[in-house]
Amino acid sequence: MTRVKAEMIAQGTAIERLKADNQRTKRQLAESEQRSLNEKQTLARHLESIEADMMEREAAFAQMQKERQNVNDAQNESTEDEVISVLREDLSKATSELKRSQGQVNVLQHEQKELIKRLALSQESILERDKAIDSLEKSVVEIESQLKQTQLEFTTRLEEIERLEHDRTVLQVQFLLVMDGGSVTVIVMKHV
Repeated sequence: MTRVKAEMIAQGTAIERLKADNQRTKRQLAESEQRSLNEKQTLARHLESIEADMMEREAAFAQMQKERQNVNDAQNESTEDEVISVLREDLSKATSELKRSQGQVNVLQHEQKELIKRLALSQESILERDKAIDSLEKSVVEIESQLKQTQLEFTTRLEEIERLEHDRTVLQVQFLLVMDGGSVTVIVMKHV
């Protein structure tokens, strides 16, 4: 019975440890999901800002081209070339910024995929631990049932032993009575 109790205590400890591990993993999972959501929101804001900036630059470029078309033919060609050069430089910078931002987006998307994989593994780990806890709890219930059955059998056998010892005592007294006659009654009375 001591071995059964020790096994129950060990399984109870294992269950508590698994429950604590599950809670910690669930908390980490929630934190990771929140971090992923925050990164997505930051990325979306950054992309919106880049797109707005690009649209402003394209609009400015288009406006300048329109103004250039309306410029008087007499205007100095060198001035027009300077304007075109500045516009091309601005467009080149905007393109470089877009490429750099696209690279950052790609990195963030890769990190997000990795985070999703880790989240899926964490959820799978939680499910496995939940199954292990259920299995251990069922095992504890079975062991408790076996322990109760063993205790019941032990009590029944103890009662049977006591009854047999009582019957033996009665038989011994009867035997002594038969062997010694009336004098045994005094001995029995003294023992009683």
